[in-house]
Amino acid sequence: TSDPREALQLADRLVLLRERRLVAQGDPLTLLQAPGSIEAADLLSDPGINLAAAHREGASLRLDAGPELPVPTGGAEGVSGPCWVAIRPDHLRLASEATSHAPALTGEVLLAETTGSDTYLHVDVGAAEWVAHLDGLHTLAPGETCTLTVDPGDVLLFPRAPDDRHG
Repeated sequence: TSDPREALQLADRLVLLRERRLVAQGDPLTLLQAPGSIEAADLLSDPGINLAAAHREGASLRLDAGPELPVPTGGAEGVSGPCWVAIRPDHLRLASEATSHAPALTGEVLLAETTGSDTYLHVDVGAAEWVAHLDGLHTLAPGETCTLTVDPGDVLLFPRAPDDRHG
């Protein structure tokens, strides 16, 4: 299947392929929590993974074109210096829906797509255009400012080479 949700629901083991090339394989929960690469994270995210260049020094993680975020609570021990921050759209929340201690990304709403039960909010967070997949209907209009939050356990980090241009 090419549907990440269906694959995660049905499979005991996943094999992730892109253009007939093996990207990753393993049990679904492990691949979801520790995908091992940006490509694997993106394949398991629908819509695609939100990605931004960042820099990590110890307990500090700062987006190159934005705010400081929490260092992930697991799986990022070996990542320092230039890195990529990756956050799945369904892990972002509006600040009004989250706890007050969650880190915040403020940006301008570019588009709000509603499906009846969900809202896909496209937001310019300074580092890039990110998508938040929100439960329910939200009536934010283009040009409005909103604040998104993320749980530190949902932040993925990947090493970044100086010439790496993923984002």
